[in-house]
Amino acid sequence: MKQISGFIAHQGWVTALAFGADGTLFSGGWDHLAKRWDPITGTHLNSYQGHDQVVYAVMGSPNGHVLLSASVDKTIRVWDVKASIPVHILTGHRKTVSALAISPNGKLAVTGSYERTIRIWDIASGVEIGSLKGHRNNVVALAFSPDGAILASGGVADDVRLWNLENRSLVRTYHAHEGAVGALRFLPEGGGIVSAGADNMLRIWDPVQLTEVGHVDLQIGGTHAVALSPSGAAAAVTCDRTIKVVDIASRTIMDELPIPVKGVYGVSYSPDSHLLAVSSADQMIRVWDTASASVS
Repeated sequence: MKQISGFIAHQGWVTALAFGADGTLFSGGWDHLAKRWDPITGTHLNSYQGHDQVVYAVMGSPNGHVLLSASVDKTIRVWDVKASIPVHILTGHRKTVSALAISPNGKLAVTGSYERTIRIWDIASGVEIGSLKGHRNNVVALAFSPDGAILASGGVADDVRLWNLENRSLVRTYHAHEGAVGALRFLPEGGGIVSAGADNMLRIWDPVQLTEVGHVDLQIGGTHAVALSPSGAAAAVTCDRTIKVVDIASRTIMDELPIPVKGVYGVSYSPDSHLLAVSSADQMIRVWDTASASVS
């Protein structure tokens, strides 16, 4: 891959990163801000100011109108993307909000926290409509299935839990990694679940049987995030000072992108898969053109 841009994004670590539906880029950082960027030019487009602690997670709605940000300050804020104003402030967590996901239809948000609880929110009204309990430690990874019916959650304990969101019941728990589960993603069209953990492994699971169907030894730790290309053909994984790009079909590492600092926290593919963005502890966001890696 060829790096096409790099720019200072925040004062301090850039702890959260996600492409929006329109191809602009959201970030969150130690400076308590969420921001929006042109990923190619590095032009700053919007700032979202209101949190009073580190922003740990950001995610845009599928229609591109709304941004959600989650923070150490125990709140989630719902923002009007273009106006940069808060629509709702979601309260209820008693500790750091460390994980965030938006349903495929854009109606629901789920958040996970250091209090071991997952909360479910109606985005339009800002009202909490349910909660899920059972994790033994901090919840740090959340992902919706492509149809929005199932939620996968993972945490500092080594289990992954699958939840039925219609009746808010636990479907199954399975042992995924030796140590913390750092990231979870569903492959498109029921293709499986991808997980990354503190055991330096990327694992792929059958979504029905929950048996492992393949894995990749990443050989180095520091896994904070995983991004899937839109087609599910590739996964980009944060690994200490490196981004490892994995071909899902062959279970092989097809590219490694060096980052000149310890602490790589965010990674995201653009909606058209042409760009891969990475955030790190040196205040920087770096963006690569994926064309040379044949990722779609």
